[in-house]
Amino acid sequence: MRSAEEIAERARGKYKPEYITQTNSVAVPIIERLSSEEQLHFVFFHENKGFRIFEPDGKERTPDHTSITGTTNKRFFLVTDERILYIVGEDEEADDKIQEFSYDNITSVEGYESKGASIIEFSTKDGRRYKFVNNAWQTDTVQNAAKYINSQVDSTATEGSEEPAQGDTGGANPEQETTAPPETRFCPDCGAEVTADDAFCSECGNSVEQLGSSAGTDESKSTGANASEVEMSSTDRVEDIQKQEDRNEASEPTTQSDTEESDELDIDWTLSFVVGLFMSVSSILLGFYYTFAAGNLASGILFWLAGSAGGNYITGNWNISRWLAVVIFLLLWMTGSFLIGTGAA
Repeated sequence: MRSAEEIAERARGKYKPEYITQTNSVAVPIIERLSSEEQLHFVFFHENKGFRIFEPDGKERTPDHTSITGTTNKRFFLVTDERILYIVGEDEEADDKIQEFSYDNITSVEGYESKGASIIEFSTKDGRRYKFVNNAWQTDTVQNAAKYINSQVDSTATEGSEEPAQGDTGGANPEQETTAPPETRFCPDCGAEVTADDAFCSECGNSVEQLGSSAGTDESKSTGANASEVEMSSTDRVEDIQKQEDRNEASEPTTQSDTEESDELDIDWTLSFVVGLFMSVSSILLGFYYTFAAGNLASGILFWLAGSAGGNYITGNWNISRWLAVVIFLLLWMTGSFLIGTGAA
């Protein structure tokens, strides 16, 4: 079995190996959810917000959103070389909620920033749209993940188009495939097969009276093949246009529900930024003062660490909850203040 370090080292995105081995957020480690050769490229998570799902009828659901208070379980959005995995951590007594999406079921994907949050959003063939908010500032990473998902979607579509068409004779004798029966002709305009008695092509309606019976068979076959190629090319262009339209739909102007979510993100972002900024700046200033001015190195170090806890409250880079970051911050402040009082005495 591959190690978490090996998987993380080969990933296209950066994440800590312990993210996929820890069990404080999920009942089963993420690494155990992967197949033997599956490569996990991107790891995104949010402490209390899961998918925001937009139904085809316009309804909106957030089945996995919870309050931060009372839970340390996270919602994970994972991108592998085989699929997208969505995991909601449950209590130890219950198994995690898992939902997977194959790349051949995805029509569009986009990664972007909104109100200071990094968001990845994708749509599926059933008309649903899924939006996931990442806990940390990783706009470049979600954009890279979206590009990778798009490449996997395109690759899957290409592989599907290269499969033999239904009714393909496979290994049949080539001479049997190309030899036309007696008195068989082909329309020079569309390549359709016509009989010697036909005056007009049943496919395109053009006159075929001037054709000989079998003299022009080889040339007509070539024309028919070219017509088939043109038809396939047209079909490919239609599919490409449809794919582009699907992707454009994902970037259409925001609806009322999008605006409501944006307001919600704005509140979260403002609160996190103000609280985290106070925690960080005040701690760093005190760290400078007691380390260099007052000569109290122990207190200075504690305030430096408290500043790091404040920074984590904003970015979520530590793999802990924001409330735990606040607790660590307060403990460091209290200990630093105690040492100051002891030194002053």
